[in-house]
Amino acid sequence: PSPSPELVREGLLQAVHESGFGILPHAAQLESLIARVNVLGAAIGPPWPNDFRLILSERLNDWLAPVLDGASSLDSPDGQTLAHAAASLLDWPLPRDLERLAPPGWTTPAGRRVEIDYVAEGGPRAECKVQEVFGTVTHPTIADGRIALTLALLSPAHRPVAVTKDLPAFWRGGYHDMRKDMKGRYPKHDWPDDPAAASATSRAKPRQG
Repeated sequence: PSPSPELVREGLLQAVHESGFGILPHAAQLESLIARVNVLGAAIGPPWPNDFRLILSERLNDWLAPVLDGASSLDSPDGQTLAHAAASLLDWPLPRDLERLAPPGWTTPAGRRVEIDYVAEGGPRAECKVQEVFGTVTHPTIADGRIALTLALLSPAHRPVAVTKDLPAFWRGGYHDMRKDMKGRYPKHDWPDDPAAASATSRAKPRQG
């Protein structure tokens, strides 16, 4: 006879308990949630936990068991379901504040939404083209100004050309060396003398004539 749904669920929970969340096929959003909470725990402190993974591991029955009800494999719950269930362990209003203090994405001054990588080495990181942050005179932050976003600045070909946590300092310094190289390689794109005063854009220069 087939095992009961309860036995199946207990087996799945045991597998996660022993192997960790990496065994879940759709764990990316869950891992991002854990990283976002831990970043706030380190930057702000209580009531934000500093080891949300440990809390989730110790309380699997409170959040993971319900989403595994009736499941035949760990493939069943999708990423959004897992992350939503895990967030339910945070005391209110932390789930609401999480979206404001550690948002999953950042909108560049050029108006494009990019993902924030919270598991990146060196802290929360976003990638965008250099031209998309022209005109920025205050470096972007999260956690109510406590954490400077690490910005990986890309060439028009989407290759990394600089990494900074201080855009104003970059405009005054490293930008000018990079500009000499980039201007020759990508003449169809703007490389202004004063990037802090230029307009952010995600497009190449319009054709003349």
